[in-house]
Amino acid sequence: MKNIINYSFIVSFLLFSVFACTDLEVLPDSQLTSSNAFKNKNEFLNGLSGVYSTLGVYGDQLFKVNETSSDEAIVPARGADWKAPPLQNLHKHTWQVSNGEINGAYEALSRGIAQANIFMGVIAESDFADDSEVKIMNAEARFLRAFYYYNMLDMFGDVPIVTEPIDPSDPPSNKNTDRTDVYNFVISELETLTLELPETNDYGRVDRYAAYFLLAKTYINAEVFTGNPELDKAIENCDKLINSSYQLSDDFSSVFAWNNDNNLENIFVWRSDSQTGNWGSSYIIHNFTLNQGLQQRYGMPNAPWNGFSTIGSFYRSFSPGDLRSYIFLEGNQLGSNGEQLFDRFGDTLNFTIDYVGDIDNATQSDGVRVLKYVPGGNLSACCFLNNDFAVFRFADVLLMKAEALIRKNGPGAGDELINNVRERAFTTPQPLTNVDLDELLAERGREFAWELWRRNDLIRFGKFNDSWEYKNQSEPFRTLFPIPQQQIDANPNLEQNPGY
Repeated sequence: MKNIINYSFIVSFLLFSVFACTDLEVLPDSQLTSSNAFKNKNEFLNGLSGVYSTLGVYGDQLFKVNETSSDEAIVPARGADWKAPPLQNLHKHTWQVSNGEINGAYEALSRGIAQANIFMGVIAESDFADDSEVKIMNAEARFLRAFYYYNMLDMFGDVPIVTEPIDPSDPPSNKNTDRTDVYNFVISELETLTLELPETNDYGRVDRYAAYFLLAKTYINAEVFTGNPELDKAIENCDKLINSSYQLSDDFSSVFAWNNDNNLENIFVWRSDSQTGNWGSSYIIHNFTLNQGLQQRYGMPNAPWNGFSTIGSFYRSFSPGDLRSYIFLEGNQLGSNGEQLFDRFGDTLNFTIDYVGDIDNATQSDGVRVLKYVPGGNLSACCFLNNDFAVFRFADVLLMKAEALIRKNGPGAGDELINNVRERAFTTPQPLTNVDLDELLAERGREFAWELWRRNDLIRFGKFNDSWEYKNQSEPFRTLFPIPQQQIDANPNLEQNPGY
């Protein structure tokens, strides 16, 4: 039986104060050092669980910012419900430097980096620094820091690199690091981690294949990040995963199911457990999208929030018979016994593809809902899911390699890999031929809907600034978010991204 790490805030030094500004320098209220804690290896494992728990950013702040700024997700105001300009402006690409959702994402990533730095600092000062098991824990924290820096690199570009705990008495003072240097830092860290991380690890803890995946993801985006493509290096790291024990699941929905533990497609997961609360800080995507009338159908103790949906063009990008479209709730909604369901105002619950209103004044039923992680098991609280969130999965490895081959050799070069992924989506095979980059982008949308890759994909394929429903063509500088004004106010050494 594999040990399962308890992802909860159970070590006090990993409970951080909420600051108006973090600037990658978040610190706990009190320092915990080797002199007053961490006297055995179990305490280090508990400390590591606190570092992993920061992955809550993935199911909350990063989801809001990366998905609603893409063509996959929209948060319309439904009367007084969800009337939140920061969210509506993300979809419209009219966000400003004061956008609270963007600031929340910056701060959450900063906290994750700071938590990893503090944990690694405590290890360095302890009597266990040379212990083989503790060295692995240190490598895991270092990986999580690299993952957060990858997201900072992708979303904000020039950000400070901080690798040591910061004295809380010192005011924020770090300067931006050039985006290319942040890219090089992430690559260097991951290359080292392919040697320091174990080949296999307990379920829910990263191994060296997670580092190979993130290297491939960073290299496939190298031209965006630095202006120089690194397609061969992306392929090289994809091949290391293709030659590993990871593989595609026969059943697409099983990758996201409530009992998806140890699914061989999932390379890196954020563990969730409804009974023990092993859920990081928040895992609430199902609550974001479901209407209150669906509470009983999905066995939810509390009513969901009826916010997020998708737009018509994205829904229509799925062809008939595509089994991946199970994620959509469209049309008249019935209960588990076939009874008609109603919204909280007593109106028939009937999700429409197109909006009767608009993004600033939608109805309760406007918009197809997206439920990729279907609740299951015995939910014990409002927001807890049993489903583990698939952060990295093997299907992406195959499609990243296919993309690199198409970029190198032209349309058709990735057909075999693309169809390997696509095959399970249809009862009767519907292979694609001579796939070009536009078709691959569409296929990535169908495969990875609401998995937080769409904004990144749209930018890499040159489509992020295009117009779609409720969004006009936007300015090129919006491929980067602004450094939030709250961060600059606290640290005038920071420079704003161009265009803002």
